[in-house]
Amino acid sequence: MPKLSKESNGGGGKTAPQRPVIYDNIEVNGVSIAPESMVITCETMKALIGWETEPDYKLRRSKEAGWHLDSAGNLFDPAGQPHEADWLLTDENDEKVICSHNGHNRELSERTARAYAQDILTKNWAGPSAMPGETVNGETIIVSRTGEVISGQHRAVGLILACQIWAKQKNKHVKTWPQEPVMDSLIVFGVSDSPRIVRTLDNVKTRSLADTIFTSDDFKDMDLDRRMRGEISRMLDAAIDFLWKRTEAHDTWGKGAVKGENGYKTAQTHSASLTFRDRHKRIDKAVRHLFDLNKGRAISLLHLSAGQSAAMLYLMGSGESDIDEYRNGNPPTEKHLDWSSWDKACQFWTDLAESRRGDNGKAEGPLKALVQALYELVRDRDGPAAEKTALVIKAWHAYREGVVEQDDLELEYAQSPDGSKRLIDGGDFGGIDCGDKEKLDPDIQHSEVLERIKKEDARRAAAQKAVDVITDRRNAAKQPAKPASVGLAAEIEAIRNKHPGKVLVFSTATGSTLYGQDAKIAAKLTGGKVAKSTVQGMEMVKLTVSQKNLDNLLLSVSAKHPVVTIARNGDEQWKATEYRRKDGKPLAPPVISNPSGKTKSRTAPKPSSGGGG
Repeated sequence: MPKLSKESNGGGGKTAPQRPVIYDNIEVNGVSIAPESMVITCETMKALIGWETEPDYKLRRSKEAGWHLDSAGNLFDPAGQPHEADWLLTDENDEKVICSHNGHNRELSERTARAYAQDILTKNWAGPSAMPGETVNGETIIVSRTGEVISGQHRAVGLILACQIWAKQKNKHVKTWPQEPVMDSLIVFGVSDSPRIVRTLDNVKTRSLADTIFTSDDFKDMDLDRRMRGEISRMLDAAIDFLWKRTEAHDTWGKGAVKGENGYKTAQTHSASLTFRDRHKRIDKAVRHLFDLNKGRAISLLHLSAGQSAAMLYLMGSGESDIDEYRNGNPPTEKHLDWSSWDKACQFWTDLAESRRGDNGKAEGPLKALVQALYELVRDRDGPAAEKTALVIKAWHAYREGVVEQDDLELEYAQSPDGSKRLIDGGDFGGIDCGDKEKLDPDIQHSEVLERIKKEDARRAAAQKAVDVITDRRNAAKQPAKPASVGLAAEIEAIRNKHPGKVLVFSTATGSTLYGQDAKIAAKLTGGKVAKSTVQGMEMVKLTVSQKNLDNLLLSVSAKHPVVTIARNGDEQWKATEYRRKDGKPLAPPVISNPSGKTKSRTAPKPSSGGGG
């Protein structure tokens, strides 16, 4: 009988149904792979990728025919010219490194390699060495026929850097890795070096954190369809990212942290993000609350991210916490957070979801002042995320004291010489919130800051121009109908008076349009739909047809009514032409409108028709 697999619930929700195990061991094309054969040590990886430090490289090249290394350590090629290698990176020992078996690979992202090193050091790398009882994830390191590593350089460099960090900081990592770290991976040898083959490598969609959450058992207890589960997964992704940044998680827990431009930081990999989430479990509860409130898009319609709003709820609810006690944790968790404001914070977001702009354009509801401020921010300055957050922060602090008024929501900006402005300090929710990292000192005018402000304001101005165009069109559409006295509307009436009883078709290069009663007649005969339009302040109906459908319309209409086509000539004057049917059939007589609105032809009507056409 097949064994049953033990599936974890991925941090929340119901446990997935157990499925029978079909494959007890890793197999590749039917060949079983022993776990010990997948263990890659640091030395093995160095040999695989051709890792050489600057001294080792120079010593090796100096032994080749014609090459020379002088007493000062300068390397000369056979032509006597100084030679400098194309160094790949500088390692943890401050040594320049070249990887001689990496020539056909893409450019190295040292940031990515160091993030991998962090995952290796924290045992968040798939494989039995880091996760006893588990397997590798099936991804391979690929080596070509000529021994080039054509896929796997970031993993290779990541392992070597992890081993160097471990050697320098054994006291920090010895509990996790008593011995030097290793990596479990499948290696494929003998793949073609042809550019046609190499260019197909890694040609896949990168898995986002939301994708990882979606494939777990998170939120499966909510009985959501795939679309809604995708939405709540993206919300949790955004919430984790926002909370990570606002709590400066890269600085607060150093286990496995890797070297960056500003010293050792914790890289925000998927594994690090999910570990951070596991230490802040209530973020799931916050996401569920905002997901329920946003089912009718109450939060999204306020131009707020529902996922970031969930993180704001978390920060509000823990706003009475001692930040030092939190940050001194190893690592920081929500264990010692003060949740005395949680219910109040949940009510804040419920009240905000119940507040909205009315049909008269005025905000309504318990948090109408915040609603109005958010709409004005979007209208005036394209609503940068930092400023939206700053408004929510100010509203929250006022809400805790009583009623939120418009005066409570004034933001402070720094004014630059060219008139542009930038938010000085968005404030914080209190507790473990470290605030927005980008704060400006209004008394210090830095040239680069001003340049950033200038570019940002230019972008916002362009966006506002587009909004203004749409607003002007909407306002024009709401204006009451006015008699047409000049322009196109007057021209249409003048032409109609010259051709009484005939259907007028106004033609351009892109299509043809009929107005008023002519549009209604054509729509009835062809099955088309008329639309209301305002021409020079005069409200009328019109029917627009493409050039492709014009002939069919003309044939259908001319069978019942005489037709005149109207087009502009070279002098931009209207030119009227009697339409002649191509099938030789006679044109219908002109139709004249009765005062009653019915129509009759110039010929005598049938006695029983009652004037009907």
